[in-house]
Amino acid sequence: MTMSCQSPIEFAQMSDIRQLARLLAESLFDDPLQQWLFPDERGRLAASARMFRRLLKSKIAEGMVRVIRDRSNLVASAAVWTPPYPPAPSRWEHYAESLFMRWTYGKRIHEVRRGFTALANRHPREPYWYLQALATTPAQRGEGHAARLLQEQISLCGSTQELMALETSQFTNLAYYQKLGFQVEHELLLSENLPVWLMCRRANT
Repeated sequence: MTMSCQSPIEFAQMSDIRQLARLLAESLFDDPLQQWLFPDERGRLAASARMFRRLLKSKIAEGMVRVIRDRSNLVASAAVWTPPYPPAPSRWEHYAESLFMRWTYGKRIHEVRRGFTALANRHPREPYWYLQALATTPAQRGEGHAARLLQEQISLCGSTQELMALETSQFTNLAYYQKLGFQVEHELLLSENLPVWLMCRRANT
């Protein structure tokens, strides 16, 4: 009898950036928060992919992107994390981020910044691991990859007694994360019809 083996969880590589950015942008295309960030449906995919490429470049360098690959060695599922004590951005990085936001959001930059500030202000005051993005390719959904990526970090945080946090603007995601021990700690109405839930998982959950 042959035993099936699961693909290992790996660190993402710089060569994965374009594929990962496309995966995240496509997976979150209909996400309410992405729709708020990029209201123009025709340009949303490209704009979202640009945003994720920028994010992934630093996250992969820091070892904060974990992936599971398919049989063709392409990324099947990915999780992007921010650690409790992320590296402080340099003055140049602050400047580059400001330019990028102005180019990306144009006249909406102040609205978007207010939204980001409102989201950040209700984050935990204690150190925590933050799940920035989680996505799986359509062909690989239902294989348990996302749960494995989460369980890996849950195990790590359990051994170190560290808090985990994430945000979702999809009501249907709440039950999924609750099964993994996350609980809703705050609901923010980012705009008239856009609730965003902050969920946390404590090490003793």
